[in-house]
Amino acid sequence: MKLENIVKTGIFATTLAVSGNLYATEAQVATPEQIKVVKQKNNIAISTPKNEKDWRYQEQLIDSGKVTVLIKPVKGQPGYCYMGLDGFPQKYDLPADPREKDGELRKAEMILNFAEKDPAKKFYFPCDLKASETPSVPDPDGPIVPGPKGTEKSSQGKFGVSIGYLAMGTAKDPETESKGVMHGGIVKLTYQFPKKGRPWVGAALAAAGDWSGINQDLEGTATEGPLAGRLTMKGTNEFSYQPLSLGAGIVVGGEAYANEKNTFGLGIEGLSMLMHDWEHHKFGESSAQYIDGKIVEGSDISNHSDRIDHNLFMAHQLGLRLRFSNFCLTPSAGFRTNFAAIYPIGALSLGYCPKPSQQE
Repeated sequence: MKLENIVKTGIFATTLAVSGNLYATEAQVATPEQIKVVKQKNNIAISTPKNEKDWRYQEQLIDSGKVTVLIKPVKGQPGYCYMGLDGFPQKYDLPADPREKDGELRKAEMILNFAEKDPAKKFYFPCDLKASETPSVPDPDGPIVPGPKGTEKSSQGKFGVSIGYLAMGTAKDPETESKGVMHGGIVKLTYQFPKKGRPWVGAALAAAGDWSGINQDLEGTATEGPLAGRLTMKGTNEFSYQPLSLGAGIVVGGEAYANEKNTFGLGIEGLSMLMHDWEHHKFGESSAQYIDGKIVEGSDISNHSDRIDHNLFMAHQLGLRLRFSNFCLTPSAGFRTNFAAIYPIGALSLGYCPKPSQQE
């Protein structure tokens, strides 16, 4: 082996041997001196009452000696580290969550630095660790080159779906004594963006309808002429009214509040739809003449007519989404209009709504 190759291989082996002392690519247990830096920063600086309360709980856990404080260097930011409590994702009482206590430092476990005014660096603490790339094994006959940067698993957005009951107003029909209310259902498919504070967006489909009808019996008897009292006309008028509405639209919403364990959330949701209404009117009449109770041949007649009216509506609703873990209940109310009249609309839906991420 050439002397140059021996030197290259020796340098690489030496680098691997000492890199554990110079660099850290994963979280490790913090030393008492490193923990002291955190306490000095947060016990002097001022933050919001909620942040200060959370820090007091975290400090009590640290002082109990029953928790593991982790430290991890910030990639691309030499001299800065993240620090947090292993197994305590926004949790401030013993014991640690066994599902989260795994030696990895997550965002929800990190401690805020009250002294850092830059929001982008709110979890940064000064430290003597450095993030490093793991060098690849060199070719003895080639130059020593650094290994490729590791990739972090990116957060994935989540889909949700909900179905519900829908009620809305339409024009009344005096002929059938229709109340002007349609009943139906609504389906919403949403996508929750992965990062904290991001909205959900989606699409909605809705359908509603109604039916009303009335029959009017008519009867009259001749009062004059030779068939007075014997000639009778009997008939029926039939009216029916059947409105049907189909709609499609977009859903946009966001969560305004979530508790510390992210098991309950309160959000606002807006829904806008374009709806097409069909109003089907039917009328039918039939009659016949009778003498002494017997039908007069050729006297029976009937007429029928159908009419379909079309209307285009814009519908807008505002809902309050109550999320319980990954399920949600959303009551909503609003209006719809064809710019000639305004009618109310409301819905109540239940569905699967994934928890928004707590990562920034």
